[in-house]
Amino acid sequence: MFLRKIVCLCSILFAFPTMAQEGDPPVLNANFRRIGLELSSTNISNSAEYQDSPVTQLSSDSQTVVKGVFDFVLEYNRNNLRWNNSVYAEYGETKVKPVNEPTETN
Repeated sequence: MFLRKIVCLCSILFAFPTMAQEGDPPVLNANFRRIGLELSSTNISNSAEYQDSPVTQLSSDSQTVVKGVFDFVLEYNRNNLRWNNSVYAEYGETKVKPVNEPTETN
């Protein structure tokens, strides 16, 4: 499926006839704007002792966080033709481990 899309996009790019006019040569730019990955893990070891504490700063849960981002742009320029295609994707997952309860995943 992915290969079909690439073949289709390439055929569109090269289907235009070459122009004999003077001008800049065709330019194809691939730009990775942003790639990022963030991992965070907090482990609370004595949370059971403070589970019923009235002080909210003492009660907490262990948690694991994973975040990612990918931003990519492909640009094609030729004389009076300009074609842009971009991919932007984000992912995030949080796992919270409360005391004496099952793990929650968002």
